[in-house]
Amino acid sequence: MDLPLGRKICTSPAISLLTRLPHRAHIHPPPFYSLLTTNAMDHYFPAESSEAVAHAYIKDHLWHDPTITVETIGRCAAYAALSRYVAGEDLYVPPRNASELDYILKRYTTDVLHSLVSQARDSELRTALPKARQIAASSLNTVLRNSELLESLLRRHSPPENDVLALPTSPAPIDSPIPSSRRIPTA
Repeated sequence: MDLPLGRKICTSPAISLLTRLPHRAHIHPPPFYSLLTTNAMDHYFPAESSEAVAHAYIKDHLWHDPTITVETIGRCAAYAALSRYVAGEDLYVPPRNASELDYILKRYTTDVLHSLVSQARDSELRTALPKARQIAASSLNTVLRNSELLESLLRRHSPPENDVLALPTSPAPIDSPIPSSRRIPTA
């Protein structure tokens, strides 16, 4: 019997099924990085900055290089946390001020650091997590101390000014009783 390519018949005497063979094995698809995110990141961390260089290095060498330093992990975490914010990933309530933005970036940094340390070949990096967090915080504070960059980060996910919703006004006050014509009859 001829079947389309990639199909076979199960020859079990109890059950005869048509099964599909896998076409390809997708181990890890590459992450999606849009050009918009990359260009926006160049505004905060230029391509030649130590954070961008660390991020590129970690992306290519995390699985192979057992000598990755805590400084590299910390700078990469700062870049990745800011990139995650710029892209708007997992951002449900946008920050209204600098302290809320700082809190979000610290939370993203912690997520990135835990992910990097769990993937790194050097198990000693787990003990250096506080140092890596300090390095990442220092890099992010440099960005947040610049008022122009801070303002652009806060504006990035803020609602537009003309997005105010006008609710219709009702002639009856809210505390007024329900009119008898709208009451539900009860037994």
